[in-house]
Amino acid sequence: MRIDARKARTLLPRILAAATRLFVEKGVEGTTTRAIAEAAGVAEGTLYRHFRSKDELAFTLYRENLDELTDRLFAALQPDRPLRANLEALIRVIFTSYEEEPMLSRFVLFSQFQQLRRLPRDYRFPSDAFRTALAPTAAKRGWSEEGLALTTALVFGGVMRCIVFRIYNELPDLRTLVVETARRLERLAR
Repeated sequence: MRIDARKARTLLPRILAAATRLFVEKGVEGTTTRAIAEAAGVAEGTLYRHFRSKDELAFTLYRENLDELTDRLFAALQPDRPLRANLEALIRVIFTSYEEEPMLSRFVLFSQFQQLRRLPRDYRFPSDAFRTALAPTAAKRGWSEEGLALTTALVFGGVMRCIVFRIYNELPDLRTLVVETARRLERLAR
């Protein structure tokens, strides 16, 4: 029996949403394709029409969402802007992504160490957008390449840690903290 294109367009989002939720709750290893199919309300074989394996489904979810975040950051960050404006843009994009899609953001955050090894060495990461936007400021300030990399790592590490604190309800809606977070990170980058 063939699934028509319209039905496939409605099934795939259900499969992805169910897989995301289960991967966050149970981990990729602790989730079965049967559980994903049941949660999505589809037959287990339907999953295999879209993905060869559960691991391919997990990697696809990870990569596509990382790609989307990277694209959003490259669009939002501009090398000719002051550091503070780029910090605010970076933080706004990442915090808004989390608040709009918390389950998906948790999956990407929590699965990064398993999935990163599968990406090619020349992969374009979200941090590359900030590093590119920060490069003119780094050059003006006489930073070394290591200094630029370190500042990028510290900024990204701080922003991602805010998300972890949000997950555990130690911070309110992150969109309310964009300006304050940028102010504090700007001091760090001096």
